Amino acid sequence: MHDTVTIRPIRARGFMIMDAIIGTAILGTIMLVLAIGMGRERRAADRLSQTRRALRAAEAALAELQAGRPTPADSEGTAVEIHDVTSEGTPRGYRWVEVQATSGEQYATLVGLVRMTPAGKGTP
Repeated sequence: MHDTVTIRPIRARGFMIMDAIIGTAILGTIMLVLAIGMGRERRAADRLSQTRRALRAAEAALAELQAGRPTPADSEGTAVEIHDVTSEGTPRGYRWVEVQATSGEQYATLVGLVRMTPAGKGTP
């Protein structure tokens, strides 16, 4: 009888180690790309949130002016500025105002028509 001895080549073991190293490198690359993408998404969501907060503050201030009430006080992290805008063709008894609200690094600007207030009363 012949006894056959199978000898496993060393190269086969080397291929298996290389496969594991390449697989680990691919997984690491995918994890890095996902981490970068999630960071960008978070920053974009923060910017959008600040823009929406500024827009809501500008809308609230303009609505209060149009209703003849004083503008609400600045909330935490949001500042509102109101400026008169000169324009020809403005209806008598009204004026154009520009309301700019800033929240963080984002801002929103709205322009609207409001009633004139008697001198010395209320809003600018």
